[in-house]
Amino acid sequence: MPAGPPAISKTHVLLIPSYNSGILLRETVKQALNHHQPVWVIIDGSTDGSDSGLESIPAPASGLRVFRLPKNGGKGAALLHGATEAFAAGFTHLLTMDGDAQHPAEYLPHYMEESRKQPGAMILGKPVFDASAPLIRIYGRRLSNFWTILFTLGGGMKDCLFGMRAYPLPAFLRTLESTRWARRYDFDGEICVRLSWAGLPARNVDTPVRYLPTEEGGISHFHYVRDNIRLVWMYARLLPETLLRLPWLLARRLARALSDADPGDTTPPQPAPSSTSKALSLSFVKPLYRHYSRGKLDTDPLYEGIHQVLRENELPLLDVGCGLGLLAGYLRARGRSMPITGVDLDDAKICAARAASAQRGENEVEFIAGDARNTVPNFCGTVALLDFLQFLHLREQEALLRDLARRVAPGGIFVIRACLDDGTWRYLLTIAADWFALGTRWMPSAPVHYPLEAGMRNLLAREGLTGLAEPLWGLTPFNNQLLVFRRPEANGTARE
Repeated sequence: MPAGPPAISKTHVLLIPSYNSGILLRETVKQALNHHQPVWVIIDGSTDGSDSGLESIPAPASGLRVFRLPKNGGKGAALLHGATEAFAAGFTHLLTMDGDAQHPAEYLPHYMEESRKQPGAMILGKPVFDASAPLIRIYGRRLSNFWTILFTLGGGMKDCLFGMRAYPLPAFLRTLESTRWARRYDFDGEICVRLSWAGLPARNVDTPVRYLPTEEGGISHFHYVRDNIRLVWMYARLLPETLLRLPWLLARRLARALSDADPGDTTPPQPAPSSTSKALSLSFVKPLYRHYSRGKLDTDPLYEGIHQVLRENELPLLDVGCGLGLLAGYLRARGRSMPITGVDLDDAKICAARAASAQRGENEVEFIAGDARNTVPNFCGTVALLDFLQFLHLREQEALLRDLARRVAPGGIFVIRACLDDGTWRYLLTIAADWFALGTRWMPSAPVHYPLEAGMRNLLAREGLTGLAEPLWGLTPFNNQLLVFRRPEANGTARE
């Protein structure tokens, strides 16, 4: 038992889906609150009254929330609802456990620790059974595990059916929205396979599990015939998809075998979930802007990457080269409330950004047509400079970087996305794409100089900023690198 209630996490929310969980639900929630907060309970159309009085459990105002769905849709549907709410609240990861006391709440800190160490991985429980486990269930899950390992070419998963887990939230939501299946008993197995296909590595945590007898309140909604048929149908559906993906899966497995990096550390943020990209793209009137924004949000992890960089930073944000204002729209969709000012030289895009932002009802968002160096002279806060530097000559780049660096407040962040001159095939393809954008008049000017990381780092160090670069190309073939520089707080520490 921890010495006191845990601090409320701003990154990880625990979801407990529940359908007629009986008398054990209340105790499960109480135990969970002792080891992690916030806890969100999703009542999936329960009719047994097990959810009554949950709100009376002692917890901070933001430590416990209860969602009640009008009818039973299954575990996957309940978690999809919770994940959608968590995405809008700005969380980056989900923890999950069942509401029937089978999963030990005292293990939640272990999942949290593993997720923090490897934020790009799914953290899966590997059940450690005692004598209470029915043998038919143990043998059945071994068969399921065999097919899951086969369909993912290993995938690193030790168990595909245990419900105590941690997921990167955008990848979870994006994956679950991509299929109409995985809503009921097929959820746990199918989400593992699809997340592995999406590139997420798996990490496993040995976790004891109990099967409680009926006299102790144990309840099982598993139906041996119906749910086994559902599992057989799931694997029958996934087999042809596996065959279609086989060349890519083999190539990725080979690349990981040849790499020294831990894939759990290097897996980048995922692009926006389809519901978010659709909603943002539909706010534009012009079809070209709709199609462009939908494609950009569906493939580019930039916006989620910025959200995670700024996760605890609510200083005003200056978005230089904002284009259609997609960063502002995404941050608002993620529940961020800092004032945002976007600046761009393209009058048409600024007009479209203003109209789309107004259509979405966003507050404290402003878009200005012009040069950031003279249109917002008194700005002080956090600065984003995205996909813009290559259109300036070296001396212009240096002057702009110095100017913007001086606008970064103590505790603020200067985040830059740029194609770096490193001679790779991604670099060469990015050059070609920029010239194509010029030829189609999407970009008003030609690229003239791609920066070097060392030069940028040295220049910004002289302005009191320190930082590093990480790849952020996501599902695109371009040489996009995210550089994050921080100015220390007044006390000399950098805000994370």
